[in-house]
Amino acid sequence: MATHISSNSPRSHPHRNHRPLPPPLRIPRCFATGRLLLDERTISPRAILIEYLPDAKTLRDVEPSVVDLALAQSLVQTARAFADLGVVHTDLNLGNILFVPGTRPTRAIIIDFAESGVREDEDDEEWLRIVTFNYDAVWLKKQLSRTLGIDLSFIDVTYWRDYQSGASEEITMSWRIRTPTLLHQCLGDYRTEV
Repeated sequence: MATHISSNSPRSHPHRNHRPLPPPLRIPRCFATGRLLLDERTISPRAILIEYLPDAKTLRDVEPSVVDLALAQSLVQTARAFADLGVVHTDLNLGNILFVPGTRPTRAIIIDFAESGVREDEDDEEWLRIVTFNYDAVWLKKQLSRTLGIDLSFIDVTYWRDYQSGASEEITMSWRIRTPTLLHQCLGDYRTEV
């Protein structure tokens, strides 16, 4: 079963908790994760290095006319890539999609992987079931279309199309090398730019 990152315990289905961020909106950007190694401490606590994005606007708050089609398309493609990378976000909501700068976005950022899951020892059939149940790209595509009024019907969000027709070894390589720490380094700050 996929590991639930915030508790590091198995999880069978997502729990979505949609709480708005309190004003003023100050959204952190993750640069790295790891362990804090201090000579005077016997314990090495986990640490994250973040930057606040005070000029970001959420999908809920951004003016639809300032988000262009290429940026919306890159967001859907990013969410579609999660499953191939062994991740399900499970908590994509209007507050977890950021546009920077908020007045004329050139970047889109997906945040808050606290409720996400990481593929562990699931076989392909079980992983397909998990991804289908939580499929982030389908939800994101619908929300972007509704919220921004952009037609995204041309974007294919079929999961594992290449795999189903005979994937290359590169796509089906071992999933066990991906850990939550590596996930946050790779995806915690995964963003798209135009």
